[in-house]
Amino acid sequence: MLQSHVVDLGYEMTKPLEKYSLFHTTDADEAREIVSKVYCDHTLTPDRSGPLDACHNRARLSSVSLNYMEYGTDISVEPGYLDRFFLFQLPLEGAARITTNKKDFTTTVGMSSAINPTEYTKMRWSNDCKKLLVQVRADAMEMRLSRLLMRPIDKPILFDQCISEENTPAAGWWRQVKHLVSDLDHDLNPWRFRPMLEDMERNLLTSLLS
Repeated sequence: MLQSHVVDLGYEMTKPLEKYSLFHTTDADEAREIVSKVYCDHTLTPDRSGPLDACHNRARLSSVSLNYMEYGTDISVEPGYLDRFFLFQLPLEGAARITTNKKDFTTTVGMSSAINPTEYTKMRWSNDCKKLLVQVRADAMEMRLSRLLMRPIDKPILFDQCISEENTPAAGWWRQVKHLVSDLDHDLNPWRFRPMLEDMERNLLTSLLS
């Protein structure tokens, strides 16, 4: 059984990114259809542990989007291959079991995960699982790495799928993400000034790839 934990975001929270609500629904088909439009086509299978109470808040910057998601019931999610983007996930509460074509592991609070576009993936979220998710377009990731290395990228970028809480650089990157979420929750509007938006994304990707 997946065990529950809770993490402190560092500020008072109703739900992160609440001003950027994409949907709140009790209908699994509606949730799957909307999520498929912003992520990719996938199967969504609720267990019989309780009614679905799904919520997805999403702030899209440009090639990066910040997301908060919960389903409110034990649920299986099978996106298969992401193809066009990376997805980084951090449970704020609860747990999720993740299976890729190379690993099978459980993430809880303090343990994040990275889903690579080229690896077949399926997940099982606990009923109390609530996550921050960062979606990054694969072409933007490749462009940023190419500029950092000052040469073309000739191999797929692959991140470790399971990232422990002892991983200091990853913990620092998630702190950066949480600060940005907090700023957005407190009325930061980076879309008004394009250079600010580009700088925010560049910093996130540089920190991720360093």
